[in-house]
Amino acid sequence: MAALLALLAVLILFRAFRDLGSALTPLPESKEGADLVTSGIYSKIRHPIYSALFILALAAYLWKQSGSVLIAALLLTALLLYKARYEDQILRDKFPESIEFQKSIPPFFPRFRKGKKP
Repeated sequence: MAALLALLAVLILFRAFRDLGSALTPLPESKEGADLVTSGIYSKIRHPIYSALFILALAAYLWKQSGSVLIAALLLTALLLYKARYEDQILRDKFPESIEFQKSIPPFFPRFRKGKKP
C-alpha cells in the first residue's frame, strides 16, 4: 500500500510540475510575470504539490510505522496547511480572479460527485 501511495504522489508531482511549467517556484509567491494556473491538475485541486507531499508522508508512515515518522508527517501537514493558506492570500492579492477559483476548486483533494441519475 505504501508503494502505491508513493507512486500516486510522484505522478501527482510530475503532473503539477508539468502544468506549472516555467511558473514553478518553491516559494509561495508567484514568479514575476507568471499567470494564475487554473488548467490541468489545477482545475481539480489548487495545491497538488502539497497533496502529493501529504500522500508521501502517509506512505512513509505506512512503510515505517514509526512514531517519529508519524510526528514528522504531522508536522509537515501542519506546515503545508499554513503555507497553503498563506499562498492563497498572496494569490488573492495578486490575482483578483483567484477568489472565484479558490471558492470553486478544493485545496488538496478533488471532489468526487455522483453522476446525475437519468
